[in-house]
Amino acid sequence: MKSISVEEPAAEALVGEKQQRIYYIDWLRMLAIVGVFLIHSGNMFNMLYKPISSTRQTSSVVSSMSAIDGFVSGGMYFLNFLPQWGMSLFFLLSGAGTWFALRHRTSRQFINERLLRLLIPLIAGIIIIAPFQAYFEALSNSLYSGNLWQFYPYFLGHIHPVLSPQWPGAVTHHLWFLVDLFVFSLVTLPVCLYLKRTAGQQFIELLVRMCERPGGLLVLFLPIALIQMALHASFPGYQNWSDVCCWLMFYLYGYIIFSKPRFGEAIKRQGKLALWLGIIGFLAVIALWGAGLLGPWTSTPDYSVGCLLFQALASWNTWCWLIVILYVGNKYLNFENGLLNYGGVASFPFYLLHFPVVVVAAYFIMPWHLNIVAAFVCISVPAFLGTLALTDMLFMRLSGGRLVLGSKVGNFAGKQVRAGLLVLQARLRKIHREVYSQALARVSTGTLN
Repeated sequence: MKSISVEEPAAEALVGEKQQRIYYIDWLRMLAIVGVFLIHSGNMFNMLYKPISSTRQTSSVVSSMSAIDGFVSGGMYFLNFLPQWGMSLFFLLSGAGTWFALRHRTSRQFINERLLRLLIPLIAGIIIIAPFQAYFEALSNSLYSGNLWQFYPYFLGHIHPVLSPQWPGAVTHHLWFLVDLFVFSLVTLPVCLYLKRTAGQQFIELLVRMCERPGGLLVLFLPIALIQMALHASFPGYQNWSDVCCWLMFYLYGYIIFSKPRFGEAIKRQGKLALWLGIIGFLAVIALWGAGLLGPWTSTPDYSVGCLLFQALASWNTWCWLIVILYVGNKYLNFENGLLNYGGVASFPFYLLHFPVVVVAAYFIMPWHLNIVAAFVCISVPAFLGTLALTDMLFMRLSGGRLVLGSKVGNFAGKQVRAGLLVLQARLRKIHREVYSQALARVSTGTLN
């Protein structure tokens, strides 16, 4: 594959700008992963031990499930809203990562890095993780009765790819994010390279001038709203084409916004405005729920004027809250400490491992027939600690993790060892200098003995 070179004028956007690491990107990514973990812990009540008979429907576990279903269908749009802007944030931050990656890499180097850090973990996850978590799901729902080792070839032998963006999620659950991110990385690469050239920089300059005006950042919700209004009724459901196209836009937004610090300054100035507008937008959604309109528009979307306006409102809310999150992160989370240094590296393997651990925890805890709150706590707490322990043991301390997740994670333990050796070396040099100086002092004073 021919490597595409980036024209020299791309560096002009960085001239005179102090280059420093933007720590709040890693903080936001870590916090978003924790949020996804909590959402997936709650999803277990709709995923495991599904009712298949009238007898099972009378159990307290199913009663808890019914309570959750009623809670959501009763109008708690917020529970559906969290995954929407949460995944939008993930892709926006991933687009920012692409900007930083392409500053010092050719297209060939970037593609090789994506293969190493996305495709290889995805393949390993499909072979190892996906059958493991699917086994406990099938077992709890009385869909399979064999042992785990028999289930692996059964699961892998029944994978039939379908040309649908929802298929990866249906088969691999949380690993669908790697599929979408890998495809986005390849599909948008020509666009990203174009934006680094002179013509692309001119376009970004026009965009940043618009965003610097009062309320200018909010205009960027329009492409998202148009996508949802055009596609959501035809492709309803989570992870369908309307969601995928919006996430692709957020990915490009992240690439563009972090290409110039002036976007960050605009976010600082307009963050509070976005907060108030986001609150107003969310209260409008609550009002629609109170009027009994929200249910039909979310469950069976169509091209009616009311539903189209609701899609625009939902897009408005998502973009406003993303601006607020970036504003809060920039203002309060732009610092470095030991937790960030560790979590910034551990977050990706934590994401890979958390779902099967949550499934196993829920598989054993849900039959205890606890109330919904107690069950959620008993699932999420041990699952979180167990995922942390597995992440630390399998990826942070063993150099073999490099084979699955690339050199960034695989090198963490080596970097820690090298850092320790450097500290030890510095201390030995200090001791040597002290002993040497003391010996010279004794020679000069004649007190060697």
